[in-house]
Amino acid sequence: MHPSRGMLRRNWCSCTVQSPFSLIICSIIFHRARGAGLQETSFGRFQKGGKYSMFGFFRRKKQLAGGQRKGRAPGTEIYYHSELVPELLDDHKQLLKLFTEIGQEYAAERFTQLPLLLRDFGTLLREHLLKENVKLYIYLKHTLADDPESAALTQGFRSEMHGINRTVTRFLSHYILDEWDEQRRKQFGADLDAIGKVLVKRIETEESVLYPLYQPPKSKA
Repeated sequence: MHPSRGMLRRNWCSCTVQSPFSLIICSIIFHRARGAGLQETSFGRFQKGGKYSMFGFFRRKKQLAGGQRKGRAPGTEIYYHSELVPELLDDHKQLLKLFTEIGQEYAAERFTQLPLLLRDFGTLLREHLLKENVKLYIYLKHTLADDPESAALTQGFRSEMHGINRTVTRFLSHYILDEWDEQRRKQFGADLDAIGKVLVKRIETEESVLYPLYQPPKSKA
């Protein structure tokens, strides 16, 4: 079922797009923003301390790169980084925000904007997955070597993400084309809903189960 244009508000955080995953996404974004001390502006962006944070994601990435390092994973040159999880959480927020914007553009039938937004989403997702692979999964593989249960859980997350990445890549490759005929327009809504549900579930489980496993390495006597 496609969202009703009459129920759409342009503000991405206060959207009322009538599909379950859109409501879940908007709720997650809203509560995270409140928790971070951000206030919604009339333009649908967030500001903190009276200044727009439209490009805050890129500034924060630079700031987070300088976080504290507290030891290396055994047998690697990968350090524990105190700001890695906050950075990954910030990636999630940006992915959800962009995904919601894609849904809004579709509901408003602004189809010409969708290929560019989908490309941006794909780029951000690839950067996020690369960061997880290099800085998170390899680190956890070595620090959890003596904890078979947690190590197996981590490997399960990694394998599942490979499958999700393939599904999302096929979705993006199919719809990233500039030519949108009537059939493509009709099918996009259902496919977007399906992808959204998978992403929301994955983000929730990563943040509640996977990321808490990321801890400084235990010192050995």
